[in-house]
Amino acid sequence: EIMLVAASKSKVAKYEMVIKKAGLKLSSLELENFSMVTSLVGQDKGKFIIIDIGSKVTNIIFVDKGVIKISRNIDGGGKNITMTLVKAMGIDEGRAEKLKLSSKDFFSAESFIDFPTIELIISEIKRIMSAMPRAGETPDVDGIILSGGSANLTGLDRNLSQRLGVKVMVGNCLS
Repeated sequence: EIMLVAASKSKVAKYEMVIKKAGLKLSSLELENFSMVTSLVGQDKGKFIIIDIGSKVTNIIFVDKGVIKISRNIDGGGKNITMTLVKAMGIDEGRAEKLKLSSKDFFSAESFIDFPTIELIISEIKRIMSAMPRAGETPDVDGIILSGGSANLTGLDRNLSQRLGVKVMVGNCLS
């Protein structure tokens, strides 16, 4: 098997400049996805899907026995979730961001808000899972790990678990 990876020249140049300004010599760089797998999955040899919800982009990584098998980027992230709250609730962006980080559960039965970005993420995960072999009715995934700034959105883990039929947890890279 061969995994082809690429890094943006501008990002590499940015990291080189930071290292040089710090008076250090850069010997190598590691792509973010590999570091994320190492810190969130560690030595566990199961099958996991990591959902890293960044500000503008969500990365979805399928890991099997510690090896990345699929990596997808979706244009949409925490900023889109915040803007959905702005539009749905008629509030300013600062207030929406505070609500997003509060303990308010926007995925409860009482909530009236639909999050297109979350729907897009779920759709992509279902697509990835449908391409994987299954054992009976249950997807052959040991768990889904949430990461990124919006991973702690109250109720998101429960909502994803119910809709995807897989245990979902918020990742802790320091665990």
